[in-house]
Amino acid sequence: MKKIESQTSADLSHNLSVQLGKTLEAYEVASIFSVNEEDVLRYYENFGGIEVIPGHYVFFENKILEKVGIMPTLDKRQKMSRWKGVVQVDGVRKEKRFHDESDESYQQAVEWENQQRQNLKKGIIEEVVAQIKKEVVEHKDSSVINSMSSVTLKEFADQYVEYCTGRINPRSVKEKRRHFNTLIAHFTESCFVEEITAFKMNKFLQEVLKTKTGNMVNIIMKHLKAAWSWAGGFVEGFPQNSDPFRNIQKFPEQRHPRYVPPKEDLDKVFDVAEGQDRVMLKTFYYTGGRKNEIFSLKWEDVLFDSNQIRLWTNKRKHGNRESNLIPMVKELKRILTEWKKACPCESDYVFIEVRKKAPTYGQRYVYRKGFMERHCDKAGVKRFGFHGIRHLFATTLYNNGQPLAVVQKMMRHKNPNTTVRYLHEMGLDRALEAVEGVL
Repeated sequence: MKKIESQTSADLSHNLSVQLGKTLEAYEVASIFSVNEEDVLRYYENFGGIEVIPGHYVFFENKILEKVGIMPTLDKRQKMSRWKGVVQVDGVRKEKRFHDESDESYQQAVEWENQQRQNLKKGIIEEVVAQIKKEVVEHKDSSVINSMSSVTLKEFADQYVEYCTGRINPRSVKEKRRHFNTLIAHFTESCFVEEITAFKMNKFLQEVLKTKTGNMVNIIMKHLKAAWSWAGGFVEGFPQNSDPFRNIQKFPEQRHPRYVPPKEDLDKVFDVAEGQDRVMLKTFYYTGGRKNEIFSLKWEDVLFDSNQIRLWTNKRKHGNRESNLIPMVKELKRILTEWKKACPCESDYVFIEVRKKAPTYGQRYVYRKGFMERHCDKAGVKRFGFHGIRHLFATTLYNNGQPLAVVQKMMRHKNPNTTVRYLHEMGLDRALEAVEGVL
């Protein structure tokens, strides 16, 4: 059996070089055609370029010369072969035969063609480029039209963040902007949206995975997918049916059970807290509220007469703001009544900055950086956050025999499966059985 020898990459590279000539950079091609480098990359096929992999182009000298129609040929139709100079651009053809097939005649043919190139530079080649651009205007090239009518990544990001502002809490808006900044750092601000294919998006996410966990990469992908879904109906010029996330699976995650502080530890934190801080911590516990819900709580939403509290949330589809009424237990009613009388300044909000020297005196809280860490350390317990109190609220209800439907209502989850997942992540597998009675 005859042995077939495989070509090495060096052999392949040499063969390409022989067939297609030396490679040129985009700026060199731009110089030949007297156009901008950006136009060369955008309309690379019109300038004799080859897309080797998505987004990466190579320009070979001979391909470019073929495109312009300038390359010496050896005419063998007569008894004596002769080098022939040929120039053909957009149907206009010029020829000139030289003395013989010697190297000297070849060089003469090359020089003649180079001279023709200079003559045509300001004429026919400009007409070719003008025709390309004319086709764009006349919508003859739909692929170019789509590129011209599209939006850049920066424009897309700015419009989406602007849309989210005011609809969701400021911290979530900053998170979305941060994820877009990561995307822009990889693709550049001027990158057109339709240039981001599934291949390129997956490559971007793989790069992010080198420095971040699978959990974080999945979060970034979730936010970007939501942005792409929104833009299809709200951003003018956004490519329809654009989905660079198709077939991209979630990345492996290493999740740890959520830490739920024991009630004894929370009681110790209550004991070391004072004044408004203690009232606020107990409001978190007795309502199971999220941080932003408690920080934005107004006195008008504390319904003392009906023993109810109205909590507002933005955690709904499209960031819609929605309220829910939950029961107000006697202990919570008592401490809120006392705090309303003791609050040192008038405010619509329940919890405000009360330090007179603070620049935000009298304003509602947005952040309380280090608040829980300081109180946990002072109480001598393992650190937990505001959301840990919400977890404790849910587990206390469930462990004391409350049905899943009650837990769902108090947690204000739209879908019972969210409550099941929530409890399951905290190690309460009984929730999977209980859901049978709810669905």
